[in-house]
Amino acid sequence: MSKKIGIIDLGSNSVRLVIFEIMPNGAFKLIDDIKDTIRLSENMIDGKLLNDLAMHKAVKTIKLYRKLCNSYGIPCNRIIGVATAAVRKAENRDQFLRLLSSSTDINFRLISGEEEASYVYKATIYSLDIHEGVIVDIGGGSTEIISFKDNSITNSISIPIGSVVATESFLGKDTINPDQLALLEDSVRKMLKEQSWLWQEGNRTLIGLGGVIRNLGKIHRNRVDYPINHAHNYEMKIDDFYSIYDDLKSMDLKSRKKVKGISSSRADIIVGGLAILKTIISICSPSHILISGFGLR
Repeated sequence: MSKKIGIIDLGSNSVRLVIFEIMPNGAFKLIDDIKDTIRLSENMIDGKLLNDLAMHKAVKTIKLYRKLCNSYGIPCNRIIGVATAAVRKAENRDQFLRLLSSSTDINFRLISGEEEASYVYKATIYSLDIHEGVIVDIGGGSTEIISFKDNSITNSISIPIGSVVATESFLGKDTINPDQLALLEDSVRKMLKEQSWLWQEGNRTLIGLGGVIRNLGKIHRNRVDYPINHAHNYEMKIDDFYSIYDDLKSMDLKSRKKVKGISSSRADIIVGGLAILKTIISICSPSHILISGFGLR
């Protein structure tokens, strides 16, 4: 007999729920997938404490997700909750996790950057026919970078900057200052300077994950009138990435919101996220970008 489970991914930018039906033979299918943008990593107190408004917004959203799971016949003990970068960074994380547990009856587990990278790797490698490359997962508060070859991780790193943190710390949400953008790219480059494996020359595929990169793919599909609106396994040339990036960084927020393919909840942070990707591309010189629709969840 099949059973249903819920998975809640409490990220730095959004909190997402996916509901799966799992068959007796281990096969599964997606039943529901929803998200709410809560910006947990935004406006942290002194850069190290989650603020009360963000915490209570997360609790409110997760209570709604619990009700939805219950409507599918999923009890709290079959809801898997995981928290990532914003909670990892917060000094009041234990207080927040206790608040989540007492308010929602769901026990959230804080996963490390290394564990997050391992789940991202598995989701990618088991859904794409690629045997060697670099995976880049840009979230709101962190970026995971994983190199792999022949079904094994060869190196990985999690850096404490994502699209929300990059925007808040360097850029702001409206017009992009070129000097601040250069400082952001330089900061990411410094975080990665010791990772010799990333700087090696090679004709590698870069596999991109996360909401910012899915939006990137959607922008490109609109530009080229691609007939299928599907993110997974979508391929882009590096020159096409630079063309989109150069256009977006020259726009103000109002103009970015009008670009086909950008969701309204990401228009203010997309340049920050793509600046991280641009820096990684400049370091590892991939042959092309392949977008994965599958990740942590």
